[in-house]
Amino acid sequence: MNTDPSFTPNYKNWLRKDFWTIEEAIALLLNVTPSLIGAWRHRYSDKCTEYFEMIDTVYKAQGLSLEMLEQSDFNIEGELIAGRIIPVTFTRWAEAKGYEIPDELQKLVETKQSMDSRERTSLLLIINALLIEATYGSNEPHNAAKELVRNMALKDIRVPSERTVAKKIKAARQLHEEETR
Repeated sequence: MNTDPSFTPNYKNWLRKDFWTIEEAIALLLNVTPSLIGAWRHRYSDKCTEYFEMIDTVYKAQGLSLEMLEQSDFNIEGELIAGRIIPVTFTRWAEAKGYEIPDELQKLVETKQSMDSRERTSLLLIINALLIEATYGSNEPHNAAKELVRNMALKDIRVPSERTVAKKIKAARQLHEEETR
């Protein structure tokens, strides 16, 4: 991991991004500003092996070769879009694999996750209220999703798949039940 302050990234700026490329994610995990990775590798050539091994490990974990990755637009999980990965997803994966995560990055990711959790709860409660107001509230999640997706298609409004909508409706209703107990 980099200890040279001239290469250290501004993690607050990097966590504002929705996605990182895999190369950016690895550079950040090594505590290096991604745009300076070339200079860092030149100055600290003994660390290059770790950098390339980590990139290889991430690509293999994604189940994609570099060629497949370049041709890929969208991963169904929403985690990989044209070689990009969601920062929180990447740091969770890195932590689970035993990679050392820079302290500042770890603290900021934890803060972001707690905010994401509160935001998710709020959004699910709003979804449930809107479903009830729109009279989808009495249907089973699958039926409500089917009707909602069909109605949105008629209005040319893009929504996720029927299955995904049904999952979110079910989650919204469960949360609503928990909140009203």
